[in-house]
Amino acid sequence: MLMLNGYELTASKESTEAVVLAVASGTLDRQAWTEWVKEQIKPLG
Repeated sequence: MLMLNGYELTASKESTEAVVLAVASGTLDRQAWTEWVKEQIKPLG
């Protein structure tokens, strides 16, 4: 989805894994996840 919109995720695998697990367990809400994604993306190229 990000690539289709001209962005890529810059977060480490470890950070991404931790965030995915937090979302799955319900300890990270949608707003916090959205902010994390905004901080971890950059335009392609």
